[in-house]
Amino acid sequence: MKSFRRGRLIGGGRLSLAITIAGLSLAPLPAAAQGVGIPAIDRLPRYDWDLEQYDLTDVISADIKQAYRRGIEDLKEGNCRDATSKFEFILDFLDDDPAIYYVAATAARCARAFRAAAGYYESTIEFDPNHWDAHRFLGVTRLALGDLDEAGDVLATLDLERIECAEACPPELEAAYAELRGALEVARAQSIED
Repeated sequence: MKSFRRGRLIGGGRLSLAITIAGLSLAPLPAAAQGVGIPAIDRLPRYDWDLEQYDLTDVISADIKQAYRRGIEDLKEGNCRDATSKFEFILDFLDDDPAIYYVAATAARCARAFRAAAGYYESTIEFDPNHWDAHRFLGVTRLALGDLDEAGDVLATLDLERIECAEACPPELEAAYAELRGALEVARAQSIED
């Protein structure tokens, strides 16, 4: 497996949740997925690349940095599809970075491309198994797709992690577990009603 420590995140802390993203309502999402929104754009990671580790020309390096900045701007403006294409461009070059996969997943969810978002969240988790927000949003994305069983599998994974860390679990894991569990309970109750 490739190393995922190619760049460093600036800022930090837990990504906050928002019910809306750049004025776009999440109303088309199933009710269970609406309560756990997309990360707020202003809290997505800013990135400081160490691109010398890659075999890239200076022109390509500048293009990648510009694409990232413009992708975030597109998300802020609600141009989700444009943002998605910019992050896909970046992934053509930086295909082992969980932060890029996570932001690409956020853009795909914003564009309502839930299958693509799920794939990006899975890649995030592959490179960083402790990326608890990626686990949470993978589960929520599975709910948006109507895959209650797969969302339940994500919740089971989080529960196993909670059992392993016992009393010393990071708060991000606890939050991811609680929010996904609540969304899954609502989705299961709705499926019984339907």
